[in-house]
Amino acid sequence: MKQDAQSGDNEKKQQREGSSVYNNKFILREAEAIIDNYVKENKVNLATVPKERQKPACKKQLKRKLNESRFMKILIINSALLGSIAAIAYILLEIF
Repeated sequence: MKQDAQSGDNEKKQQREGSSVYNNKFILREAEAIIDNYVKENKVNLATVPKERQKPACKKQLKRKLNESRFMKILIINSALLGSIAAIAYILLEIF
């Protein structure tokens, strides 16, 4: 009797393991199908690079952009420096 019960339990475990393996394979196949469909639909979009990421055609344009951003950085730093000097001068005038 005990052997019959144990063999029945073993059969149930094998069925569970077999079904979990089947479920895993099914999930993998579904994931592959979804990824393949996504790649097929967006193949054109994946192959092209947006204009924002493309390298500039001319080095002069690149230098101009760098100079403009550099100019703004320098302008902000100089404005902060001038403001701090003016604040120190005002404080010193108020004290003396």
